[in-house]
Amino acid sequence: MPATPPLSTGRLSTGAYQRRSTCRGCLSERLVSFLDYGQVPLAGDFIQPHLAGSEKVYPMDLCVCLDCSLTQILNVVDADELFTDYRYLSSITKTLTGHFKDYAKVLKNEVLEHADDLVVEFGCNDGVLLSPLKELGVRAIGVDAAENVVKIARGKGLHVQHGYFGQEIAGSLRADHGAAKVITASNVFAHIDNLDEVMRGVDSLLDEDGTFVVEVHYVLDLLDDVQFETVYHEHLCYYSLHSLDVLFKRFGLEVVDAERLPMHGGAIRVFGKRISQGAERSKRSQQLFDLEQRSHLFDESVYQQFGEKGRKVRKEIRDFVLSRKAMGRSISGYGAAGRATTLLNFCGLGADVIDYVVDESPSRIGRIVPGVQIPVVPRSHFHEQPTDDCLLTAWNYRQEIVAKEPAFLEQGGCFLAPLPEIEVIEGRTSCLKIA
Repeated sequence: MPATPPLSTGRLSTGAYQRRSTCRGCLSERLVSFLDYGQVPLAGDFIQPHLAGSEKVYPMDLCVCLDCSLTQILNVVDADELFTDYRYLSSITKTLTGHFKDYAKVLKNEVLEHADDLVVEFGCNDGVLLSPLKELGVRAIGVDAAENVVKIARGKGLHVQHGYFGQEIAGSLRADHGAAKVITASNVFAHIDNLDEVMRGVDSLLDEDGTFVVEVHYVLDLLDDVQFETVYHEHLCYYSLHSLDVLFKRFGLEVVDAERLPMHGGAIRVFGKRISQGAERSKRSQQLFDLEQRSHLFDESVYQQFGEKGRKVRKEIRDFVLSRKAMGRSISGYGAAGRATTLLNFCGLGADVIDYVVDESPSRIGRIVPGVQIPVVPRSHFHEQPTDDCLLTAWNYRQEIVAKEPAFLEQGGCFLAPLPEIEVIEGRTSCLKIA
């Protein structure tokens, strides 16, 4: 398969990484690469403007395991490079805050049996789930590897331990607090290279009749909507339900329930129990297993077709944005999330095209989007110096963004949605504009 080099032209140095040769989920060596992104920066490496050009780039390609269907990035950057100074705060996004409030109610009302049952969340970020659990009176402890984020969570009065979840932390938590009735991981499960160590930690901490719950991007949504920009080095894995079940069974667990979620452009919430408990698989999870079989997730051609579509859609987005620029229209972006870094770098849309990117996270405002070096500004800047067009770099939060910026549309501005289809949003209307 020919490589697809990035369209951006920055001369950045390549950072250190290791390439694994086996699948993270089932340890198979039957891995196939199907979309090469070339050299790209770390999605969360939002640096100060005076450090522009110092960010590292790393080769990145998307691969699939033909034995368990786990889609993954094999080039592994040291975790300390990724998460020591992490710039993503979940609570900033209203949509996510609402999602986790609802999730907290699900755990309390449908999963936990007793008032003193323990919930442990690893990858808890700034406490977006721990906070509503605490409000509901649930005994909850978090674990996170990003020290700066842990400080924020602790500042909210939450019980959070700093470190990478595995056997050591699991052992200390069990010794101090007892077994966990629920262990949960939202989105962070996609960030883990050594899944075996994490699963050993789950096994040692989880109560005998406890539940392990993960929320992750769903590979069917990735494939169906050609979400090439949701891929970045921090997100090492893109799961199918089958790949999770294979992983779980290697550690004495099995999938007993699952549901699809709209968050992040398409995700799944998966419930696992110990095989020894003999729990019956739910109807809705069986329907998802059946859907995956019908979708041919073990067929290499499905992924190669995705690679071809990804390269095609990349060109369409780039050509469309450049055509708007050629019309004399000024363009900004909205949402400096990780997918924005991939989208802008892979499509070759730099500071000569995009004036700035709007974001609400104080940890990113005043910095630049890595690789393309576009400044990240607050909403106030967008209101005071609006552009003619605004590219929804966080298109998965489209409804939230459009709803809170009515003045932009009323004054004649246009939002540009790059995915799942190129679309121009004008005032109260929405016009499909395929490049």
